[in-house]
Amino acid sequence: CSELGGSNIVWTLWQGAAESVERLSQAEMVVSGGGSAANLMALWKMHGVDHVIRRMIAADSDVVLAGVSAGAACWFSGCLTDAFGDLRAWRGGITLLARTFSAHSDGEYELATNNAQALAYGDLPGGYAVDDGAAVHFVDGMFAGAVAEHERAEVSRFSASDEPTSSGVLREELDVTVL
Repeated sequence: CSELGGSNIVWTLWQGAAESVERLSQAEMVVSGGGSAANLMALWKMHGVDHVIRRMIAADSDVVLAGVSAGAACWFSGCLTDAFGDLRAWRGGITLLARTFSAHSDGEYELATNNAQALAYGDLPGGYAVDDGAAVHFVDGMFAGAVAEHERAEVSRFSASDEPTSSGVLREELDVTVL
């Protein structure tokens, strides 16, 4: 990060939460790690992280928001989660992107099936599914492209369909730029 003229700060909500939240508004990039999106958002809401991030966006700062797995899902409206036991639809994200995010779509068959059901039943909005090693890129809330670290990684966009389909869901494979 220092090679790019920046510095990195690792902040945690486990210890020194108030100081971490106070420093957050100074960030040029926020990267959220994986784990459980539901638990992540519970912590963020408890400590006001969601409010700080919304203020940063409202102030038109050029902050970059990124995440891995559940840490990526937190920026969206919702995802599938097993945080409550069984795999189910969850709409508790920060909703900077009013869509669904589904990580690990290449490695967890149950996710794709349950995601299609949740969308068809209206439990989740349309959105994006990414394989491991792939990502979606948005600029100012608008889809700007899909990227991956290897050629086999795929990204798809899915939406509910009024047209006859076996699942009630339209899935569109997106072009992916390999970095």
